Amino acid sequence: GFSDVRTLGDIRNRKFRISDADDCYDPDMLDIVSSSMIVGLDFTDLNVVVDPVLSRLFARISFTLTDSCDDVEIHSVRLCNVPESVEYIPHALSASEVYPASTQTRISYPSEEFSGNTMSYCWYMPRNEQGRSASDTEAKKNLDAPAEATYIKVLATDKEGVLHEFVSCGRRRS
Repeated sequence: GFSDVRTLGDIRNRKFRISDADDCYDPDMLDIVSSSMIVGLDFTDLNVVVDPVLSRLFARISFTLTDSCDDVEIHSVRLCNVPESVEYIPHALSASEVYPASTQTRISYPSEEFSGNTMSYCWYMPRNEQGRSASDTEAKKNLDAPAEATYIKVLATDKEGVLHEFVSCGRRRS
């Protein structure tokens, strides 16, 4: 509960913990947790009109992979470097803060099997606003991805049985 929350700092210290994509979205309810910050209203006035602009706390990642290479057999796909928790009101940050902080713990979702020629994946995760790549071309933007960016990892073997790891950020990550 929130019975001990008295200040903005108290709520900023509250985090919603994530262990996998199921913690971010309830498909039966069709809901994604959102929040808003309202400043300067007198909430003791029962006639006060509140019209909050809600911001989603989670993002949806849709990814389709097609195996069009005869030299590689794709085995699995995994979403990596996902923030382990989300603040209830991340929009209360100062303009200079990056959300979430680089010191926050990151997790990887379980690997998902790849079979057939094409598979689509959908994940929900806490917002990870680490900034934009300095590159302005599609080919180079992933090479300059921020260190804390979320990425997709694809595991595959070549004809010789050597395991290869392909990541969406353009560089190998552990």
